[in-house]
Amino acid sequence: MALPKALTDIPVDNDYSMDEAAIIENLISSGQLSTQQVSDYFKLPAADINRVLEQDFGYTPQQTALAGVAPDRDYSMEDAKIVEDAIKSGVISTRDAAEYYQVPVEDVNRVLTTDFNYTPKQTALANVAADRNYSTKDAKIVEQALRSGVVNTQDVADYYQVPVEDVNRVLTTDFNYNQDQLAAVQRPQTTTTETTTATANNGTTTGGTTTGGTTTGGAATGTVTGGLTGRTSTGVQAQNVFGQQGVGQDLTNVMGGQQGYTGGTIQNGH
Repeated sequence: MALPKALTDIPVDNDYSMDEAAIIENLISSGQLSTQQVSDYFKLPAADINRVLEQDFGYTPQQTALAGVAPDRDYSMEDAKIVEDAIKSGVISTRDAAEYYQVPVEDVNRVLTTDFNYTPKQTALANVAADRNYSTKDAKIVEQALRSGVVNTQDVADYYQVPVEDVNRVLTTDFNYNQDQLAAVQRPQTTTTETTTATANNGTTTGGTTTGGTTTGGAATGTVTGGLTGRTSTGVQAQNVFGQQGVGQDLTNVMGGQQGYTGGTIQNGH
């Protein structure tokens, strides 16, 4: 895809005015350009572009992560990997990706499952970002996953890096679980998909199912690095209870659209 003329009219001279910076930010916020394209054009690290957007335009980590791919409905394998990395790191959720790229969350989950081999457990947990700032809607999504049997409370505790006691407390306080209901969602779940890829050894299963009654393998690997500053909990205080985890092939018509953002100005920043 050809770069916007508004971008190519800016000389690559490492001396950028506020007006030039505003043009670039507008191209990003309007969905015409990604931070990676800006990085490539000006031959600067994408991390520097993100830093300027966050410091001078007030972007949240979620916004900079989503801006890594322009919502142009024409996605390469590299674009797909950028989105999957952001989901896996916990900065964004599958719902964030679906909203920003204006596609059903089911399509995002399908791509993660088909092209990144995510299990039902992983896609269920990835529906909420691991940002330690959870709304009542976030909590409800996790509770529904627990109730469906796709995940158990230990999976939730491991993925969102909180004590399982806190998960149980929220279920009891906010969802009126009794002891029998708590016991039911604490049982390790073994799905057909997971057991297919698991390794069995003398009756012990690993790789995302159970070992001696304890969930191992989890839904996600790596360290949660999410932390959205732009989301607030409505109705219920953040409980530090409930996020982190993926797209290959050509993602045309899997993600698309834009999420506008307006902010301040960049001074000599790119």
